[in-house]
Amino acid sequence: MKTELSVIYFVESQPFFSVIIPAFNRGHIIGRAISSVLGQSFQNFELIVVDDGSQDNTGEVVKQVGDERVRYFYQTNSGVSAARNIGANVANGINLIFLDSDDELGEEALAKFNSVIHRGEVIQFGFVKVNETSSILKYPEKNKFMSKLPGSFCIKRDVFKSISGYDERLAYSENTEMFHRLSLIGVRIHEEQFISLRYYESITGGSKNRHNKIAGLKYILKKHDKTVSKNVKFLYNQIIGVESFKVGDYQMARYYLFKALKIHPWAWKCIMRILNTYIIQSSQRICSKTEKN
Repeated sequence: MKTELSVIYFVESQPFFSVIIPAFNRGHIIGRAISSVLGQSFQNFELIVVDDGSQDNTGEVVKQVGDERVRYFYQTNSGVSAARNIGANVANGINLIFLDSDDELGEEALAKFNSVIHRGEVIQFGFVKVNETSSILKYPEKNKFMSKLPGSFCIKRDVFKSISGYDERLAYSENTEMFHRLSLIGVRIHEEQFISLRYYESITGGSKNRHNKIAGLKYILKKHDKTVSKNVKFLYNQIIGVESFKVGDYQMARYYLFKALKIHPWAWKCIMRILNTYIIQSSQRICSKTEKN
């Protein structure tokens, strides 16, 4: 794998945080993510940008930042999980924080992480979903079967390396899979209600993202079949069913919704979703016959 160092920063003392941003063709937007990190009141950090084979001006934008704390690496396109792992491998920080190139680290996030870092090997904060005008769309809801996915999280570098980082076969749900492995080895995960991330909802890639989500959860269910709880299996099967429904694959939707129903037979929402697949398919057949006549 080709890795190119464009900006080298020799630190006098080890940075407390390494903030890692993977990026692919994000020249038009990555400046926002970088600024959100550089503007933190807690300053003992390095910022690592791993360019995952961009064909736009991502590299130029990063190099123009002109801050010695910013380190830029280039790799041939290998996926977001591989990019994050590269960032972790070259990181000097005691703790790692991963930030997507189209999101923003919340104000005072690093200071807050620093204040509670002693409470666990992994510190997990919440997020708020916003649109491109920065209007709040929604706050995350906690599922009764599993903790909400982190908006941003801080993990000790040695803990991250002890589980070999991210599974590079995943393009979606990679955090979910990694957190499951962390739980299996008894890592202390401390949750805080502090909003540490502004997550920008994308208006593009909807269908592709749904297919990636389906593939990711299928992979997790297969890989961790013996260690995932029944309640989490119920949740994942139901999510796969719902996402399959949204992309128009009603047969697969029913298959996974029925699998969920076997775990919790009286889940009425699951039953209604199965019925909806039959209703929509029947309506489509009627419309098709009408058009032919």
